Amino acid sequence: MDTCNDSRRTRKKPYLKHEERFTIQKLLQKKTTVSKIAEILGRCERTIYREKKRGSVRYLKSDLTEALEYNADFAQDRAYENGTAKGPAEKIGGNSKQLMFMADMLKGNKWSPDTLIMHLDGHGWPGFCTHLCTKTLYSYIYQGYLDDYAFTIKDLPAKGLRHVSMII
Repeated sequence: MDTCNDSRRTRKKPYLKHEERFTIQKLLQKKTTVSKIAEILGRCERTIYREKKRGSVRYLKSDLTEALEYNADFAQDRAYENGTAKGPAEKIGGNSKQLMFMADMLKGNKWSPDTLIMHLDGHGWPGFCTHLCTKTLYSYIYQGYLDDYAFTIKDLPAKGLRHVSMII
């Protein structure tokens, strides 16, 4: 009985590894059936069918006829590319003018990101359509988005460290 569509079952192997893709390639070259490949790898047949479809490459043979064949390297590269495209896009995106303005305001006034956001919320965001919250601005600083504009973690008022005073 095939349990591929059983939604109660947790996925134990969510992604195919590079070695598994090479195994699929070798077995397909030996004309092994998809059901046998699925059994060998301990995967669902649908997984193998989808992988075979996604990783197939059309190439030209020496007699100038086209052939469609599974290629493990191509499939791995494509899986990597698809994996990097996940997640939400940055709010600020490629708005370098806004990043430069924020870096200048933070550094020139020796403000914390929270002070800058409060200032902009109170006095208006000068021509910027993207409004950020304090947490997002801190995240951008920690991820290095403002490094190109000469503002790093070390330029923060607390130098990137939180000082906690203990009362004893």
